[in-house]
Amino acid sequence: MALDVHVVDDPSRRGLTGEWPVCQFEEAVHSYIFHGAGIEVYSRYAYLRRMIDFYADASYAGDALDAVVGESDDLLPQLSANQVVR
Repeated sequence: MALDVHVVDDPSRRGLTGEWPVCQFEEAVHSYIFHGAGIEVYSRYAYLRRMIDFYADASYAGDALDAVVGESDDLLPQLSANQVVR
């Protein structure tokens, strides 16, 4: 199972393939980011923490989308791909 990330202009269009950017986080990657990387994601990144529950939906619009991209840009260089358990 993977955490799917869809970029759409309307929530009803989520899941349509080929039209919109999509990426996936495998459960091990999600677990590492939120629980194993040693980074206080929950307290440092207000927008990313909406994704902490692997099984729940999180959505962003307008300025929130810009904020989650900014938080991702800050967080990603801190992660080591070598540490993710596969």
